[in-house]
Amino acid sequence: MRYVCIVVLGLVLACAAFNASEVGDRFPGFELKDLKGRTVSWNQSLGKVVVVNLWMSTCPPCVKEMPMLQQLQKKYANRGVVVVGISADEKAGTAEKFAKKLGVRYTLLIDPNLMTSESEQKKFGFVGLPTTFIVDCTGVIRKKIVGFTSSEDIEKSLPGLLQHCP
Repeated sequence: MRYVCIVVLGLVLACAAFNASEVGDRFPGFELKDLKGRTVSWNQSLGKVVVVNLWMSTCPPCVKEMPMLQQLQKKYANRGVVVVGISADEKAGTAEKFAKKLGVRYTLLIDPNLMTSESEQKKFGFVGLPTTFIVDCTGVIRKKIVGFTSSEDIEKSLPGLLQHCP
């Protein structure tokens, strides 16, 4: 039994080591559809500080964060910060309904495989919702927050990152 526990722990640690989205890693490239069905590529965000938020409409803390993220987008947009939400909802209409209700206008993308695909979960280092990444202008993850976060927690990372952007 003890041997089995050690093997399981080793496998868990090995899986964690292969997550592509941890602090210091490059944020994984992607091409996802926005709410209007247009393809958006991660490469379009390079050169800016990006706050990426993984969320789903059935996740109460996720929905609670969205107005705060909209305020961050409004406050920092002219300084080179972009907020991108990646919804794990199956249908764009579901995410769009919540966005309209909450007055969210930052970029929202749909990744219906996030909740069901192990490879997609590993790509984003997904362990739960919400998950927020702060990515510098070169595409490197500088902070990863699993669970509900506040604007203060995000904002304290921004000045240092903005100093190093063109």
